Amino acid sequence: MLEVARNRGQRYNSAYAWRDFLSWLFVLGGEEQAWAGFNRLHTAFDSPQVWLAADVGLRMKGGDWQSHKRWLLAEPYKSSASAGTAHGVRLALMLNTIDRSPAPDLVRTVRELAGPPNTSVEKFMVERKPAGGQRLIGYPRSAFRAKDRAPVRGGTLVESELVYFADAYAELRRGDFRAAVERFDRMAEFYAVEGSPLHDFPGYALPYFAWASAKTGDKLGLEAFVRTLPASRQDFDRELALGFFAGLRREHEAAKKHLLLALRHRPFTEKRPISTEYQWAEACEWLYAATREKAYLELALDWARRHQQIMPVSAWAYALEARYSSDEQQRLRATAIAFYLDPKSEHLASVPAGLRKRAEQWFDANNPFKLRDPGKERQSRSSSEDRKQVVTNDRSGVVNSLQTRLSLGTP
Repeated sequence: MLEVARNRGQRYNSAYAWRDFLSWLFVLGGEEQAWAGFNRLHTAFDSPQVWLAADVGLRMKGGDWQSHKRWLLAEPYKSSASAGTAHGVRLALMLNTIDRSPAPDLVRTVRELAGPPNTSVEKFMVERKPAGGQRLIGYPRSAFRAKDRAPVRGGTLVESELVYFADAYAELRRGDFRAAVERFDRMAEFYAVEGSPLHDFPGYALPYFAWASAKTGDKLGLEAFVRTLPASRQDFDRELALGFFAGLRREHEAAKKHLLLALRHRPFTEKRPISTEYQWAEACEWLYAATREKAYLELALDWARRHQQIMPVSAWAYALEARYSSDEQQRLRATAIAFYLDPKSEHLASVPAGLRKRAEQWFDANNPFKLRDPGKERQSRSSSEDRKQVVTNDRSGVVNSLQTRLSLGTP
């Protein structure tokens, strides 16, 4: 598997392949080699995929936010984060949103990573067409309440959209929904919170804006605006937003329909600051917590179990099951793997201490990431000639030979 990912990365210069390679290196015990690979690749791609591997490595370390912050603000990562790619900014947000509550200094840290505000109205507001191209570039303002907003004047300080989002999201998670609405609306003055396919600008903020609005009576009329949005590849954000409005009104059948449509239109995370697979599960979990309607929890658990197969290195999928599963054996397994991948998981904090202790014992005996002894593997398999030869996959044969057989090569 590691060789396939390495070959994909070298042959196709694929950020996705290197993400898989580095993520699995962390999980299989090659932490030193994984960090060495990340240090070579973190500035190699516009896509933030290899930074998702760093998320795996940092969570496995079990460090707290202060240690993660020091790492993000140290060179060369800080410069990499503020050099137009903002990958470090997105990682900071993921470390404060996915199975975490926002740290008190999150907004300050995001602002420091994102760099100073930009005063160029042209960069943020003017739509320009590249020669011979169709895509508009620049950052569009939101159409939401556009008639109520004054034109942006030259010299106006415009911060990164991730700073505005972090500020609003932190208020939302603190339960100050009125403040969250004000801050999301402020973000809409400069950025299309609903997303803009023409600008390749994702609408990741829209569902969170909807949650805060629904919690405060939707005085700005966001739901009516969301219903006017055309069908597009932004359907994920539109449907999640509508699901929140319906669910909090206890229109559960309508809400479930919106949630399932969102899942069917789920985009790749790409440059979003929160992974879409987690954002969907989080939406179901929030609706369950707010209404106690079990159907939402069933949707979240089903998706978490499927995502364990789609991306086995994602700790949150196991942690969510560990917190909510009613099946004792499934919960035991999920707790064990979640603790290995992310010992500081907030979902795990609600798991009883006795179960966590038994999960440690289960993991010692059943670690799914433990590489088998090739000699024992050969003895246990049939000697039939039509069997495929077992690839040697012991730690010394894979992890320790990375300098030669699995070297990164030139990205």
